[in-house]
Amino acid sequence: MVIIKWTNYPFANPNIISCASYHQIRLKPASFNFNTVIYTITTVCILVMLTYVPIPYVISQVPDTSKYGIKITYPDDSEIVSVGELTIFGTAKYEATSNDCTVYADWNDSQPMQRAIPAGLNFTEFGRSSNDYSSWIFTYTSKYHLISEGVNELTAKLSCDIGPFNATRYDSVNVIGMPAED
Repeated sequence: MVIIKWTNYPFANPNIISCASYHQIRLKPASFNFNTVIYTITTVCILVMLTYVPIPYVISQVPDTSKYGIKITYPDDSEIVSVGELTIFGTAKYEATSNDCTVYADWNDSQPMQRAIPAGLNFTEFGRSSNDYSSWIFTYTSKYHLISEGVNELTAKLSCDIGPFNATRYDSVNVIGMPAED
């Protein structure tokens, strides 16, 4: 017979099972029909723990992404710009240890979104880090879409893969395309 004690300490996780150690158990054989002798062994205790202990809280918690964000710093919302090519600038905030963050841009919700160029100041001995999106730039060209006459919605997206989770933030500005005066 195996006796399992539930830990009930005020500071302990109530979902964790505690097994008595070898020295806490006095191995006394229990006999059944005087033919079978069963001893409590650690292996049984471990198997019971693996069966009944839920996923640890650390793994099941969603990371705090409340400080993640993205901002288009140029052009301003409702700004009048020339039709044709336009370069936008922006900043992004995310966990410094997260290497799996990327900034994308689009025009009037056109898909697929295009990858922006990282322009952060995170330098290494080999030059600028290829994934420092603390500052970023993107240029609308004929390869994707030029700024057209009228209202153009420009959207920036920050996408960070954090283990099994994804943090996504957006910022948009509307600019008014006007033809250049001759």
